[in-house]
Amino acid sequence: MVPPAFLSRAFSVLITVATLGMLLTLVAISPVVDRYPASLCFMVTGGMTLLMTLAWAWVALSKREAPDLNAEAEAQTIQAVQAGSNGLYSDVIAES
Repeated sequence: MVPPAFLSRAFSVLITVATLGMLLTLVAISPVVDRYPASLCFMVTGGMTLLMTLAWAWVALSKREAPDLNAEAEAQTIQAVQAGSNGLYSDVIAES
């Protein structure tokens, strides 16, 4: 799981990797398409797409437990409350 503050960065990295992947795939496949019939290439890539779809469906439908991203922040808040602090940064400055 990605914290909400970093979602835009994560999405931009994913889009960049996907764009580079498409470019590299076209460069790698172009000599193959020149040598073999286009229908064969379409059948192979269609089969690979179907296999990847099934793999992603299996991953998406598998039971996985999502990590608790707020556990550390909640523990720090509890510690601050137990210590008599209201959890503000000004308390930390005043103590030092």
